[in-house]
Amino acid sequence: MLAVHATPPPLAPAIQQNRDVYRAITGGELPYISNYVVGRPPPEPLGIAGDFGRNGGLYAFTDFNDAVEWGRHKSGYYTGLDNRRVRNWAQCQYYVVQMTIECNPSQFATREFSADTQNFRDFVINNYPPYDHPGHNSMIWGEMFTPAYDIVTGPLTAARAQAAVKVTPAGSFYSQQIAFVTERARNCLRVKAVLYGPTMECQWNVQCFLHLGQLTKYRLWWLLPTVCLCGAMEIAGWAARLWSSYSPLLSSPFQMQITLTIIGPTPLLAANFIILGEIIKYLGPAYSRISPRMYSIIFCTCFDERTGCGLVIYPRSWRGSGATADTSEGAENGAHIMLVGIAFQLFVIVAYSLTSSGWKIWEKKSFQLLSSGRRAPLTRNLKIMTGALIFNTTALFIRAIYRTIELVDGWNGPIITNELYFNVLDGAMIILAIYTLNFIHPGMFLEKVPEAESREHEMKLNQLNSV
Repeated sequence: MLAVHATPPPLAPAIQQNRDVYRAITGGELPYISNYVVGRPPPEPLGIAGDFGRNGGLYAFTDFNDAVEWGRHKSGYYTGLDNRRVRNWAQCQYYVVQMTIECNPSQFATREFSADTQNFRDFVINNYPPYDHPGHNSMIWGEMFTPAYDIVTGPLTAARAQAAVKVTPAGSFYSQQIAFVTERARNCLRVKAVLYGPTMECQWNVQCFLHLGQLTKYRLWWLLPTVCLCGAMEIAGWAARLWSSYSPLLSSPFQMQITLTIIGPTPLLAANFIILGEIIKYLGPAYSRISPRMYSIIFCTCFDERTGCGLVIYPRSWRGSGATADTSEGAENGAHIMLVGIAFQLFVIVAYSLTSSGWKIWEKKSFQLLSSGRRAPLTRNLKIMTGALIFNTTALFIRAIYRTIELVDGWNGPIITNELYFNVLDGAMIILAIYTLNFIHPGMFLEKVPEAESREHEMKLNQLNSV
């Protein structure tokens, strides 16, 4: 696999006020996880030598994804070489502690290494006991030293000296670590959150099986190619992310997770279009400029694999994406093509929202023009279903905005490389949206309309539109 970058780009400055850092808690530190209390400084670390301090320091990562990767390594989640790792689910126990630098770092003595230079290697080597020292294996000097710096940042190292380089289909990168060497530097930190190990894949499996059971019970078979298809693609997409994390050099899982996590929510959005059409069908088509059937035809066609734009743009962009491109130009072109697809999806969500919000305006006119002037009552169940639809669409809208902003900067932007943003603004939004339809299921909350009455209402709407 050819890397986009021949050498890793230099690390950006990280010692900044209000900056979040992430520490992985594994192994012997797990029994003391309760010492990390939200709103308070972290506990005192062990006094053993590390890359940036001879007598210990609190080490963290500047990127959430790096902390998760470190937690998986140290917890035994997988072992072995990159190309033949074995997942060890029984030992997958780790936490990620999110902390914030609250003080102004200008009051501290700091040093930042942006790349794997000889000065960086010499600095790291000098912090460990030499080979002929009694504390070489235990990494304990046996005496106290006055630290030259309070806070130090630089690349994560391998073998106590050379910087470790992450090689992915999108390029090669350093993992940036930060050490709070002195007590006053550690007191500048505040614990923001304590997060337990990976649970996202379990969430997808639960909701997908729930939807399969519900659609069978209520015989709403259109949920199979919409909500259930979304759940299946999200399961596969997040499983591919998991696969890619322990086989980072493989192209297949990288390509799968990009493809499926982007197009996965599309069928769920199509379900929203169908649900809105069913609501309009029950209340009376007079309340909408567009008939219930046309809602499904117009908006779902926008994502049809054969005739629409939103979905067809995606598959044709994979050949130019970072998963298979051999040059940075090819990778960026793929990202731009994908950006067009997600931007079109965002446009359709906005158009759908504006169209559906026109109910009340058209409602007044419809009462004046329709001879019957009658409609079905807006029941409590329909109010709940409408509220769920609004919440569902809002979550998908937030996710589409995030994905659009993410792809604007290509593969190496600050948004796309932050996994916390992805987990919250993509994964969490889709989980909320899809679980909403589990608890407020169309089979329970949608009212049924006789087919003959539905056709009559649609004929009246056509007459009204011709006026």
